[in-house]
Amino acid sequence: MPKAGTVSDLLEGLQKKLNLSDEIVHNMRLIESHSSKIYRELTMDMTLNTINEFVTIYGEQIPEEEHNAVTGTDRADRAVYAFHFDKEPSRAHNVPFKFIVKDGEPFADTKLRISKRTGIKGKNLEKIKFAIVSRSNFLRPEYLEDDDVLSEKLVSGEDQLGLDHMNKTKSIVRNDAMMIR
Repeated sequence: MPKAGTVSDLLEGLQKKLNLSDEIVHNMRLIESHSSKIYRELTMDMTLNTINEFVTIYGEQIPEEEHNAVTGTDRADRAVYAFHFDKEPSRAHNVPFKFIVKDGEPFADTKLRISKRTGIKGKNLEKIKFAIVSRSNFLRPEYLEDDDVLSEKLVSGEDQLGLDHMNKTKSIVRNDAMMIR
């Protein structure tokens, strides 16, 4: 792709190369990730020369519950960035993702939605410790309990959801994500 091209041009090229339908491309999000954390979401009019060459770009279809939060059917819901880490937030791994936080939902229910979103189930899900991690202070995660309400714990726009678990594989990619290098 020419560096003067846009993210929209990139998606058009991917659509042709991967034979994707218009519906899939229309509902796709591209995120720029650095050190397994979301750096920013790419907008369609962004030029490709503004993308750092040392980042990883992931593409995914926007989940239905996120469409509902954006279109207004679930207005109190909001999005948070989530990432995986191993004991310390500075040791991030795997594919970061965006997740909808439902207003007033007990964390036990939130974990079920995280399981559905990530595909992590059963004993593997039980091994994960979930935490609020501030972007400005990756050193002190605040771990969550099942009776906590995530929407009440997220106090800053800098807060992220951390999934603390061992990095068992060095290159795991969710089956609903596409990696672009």
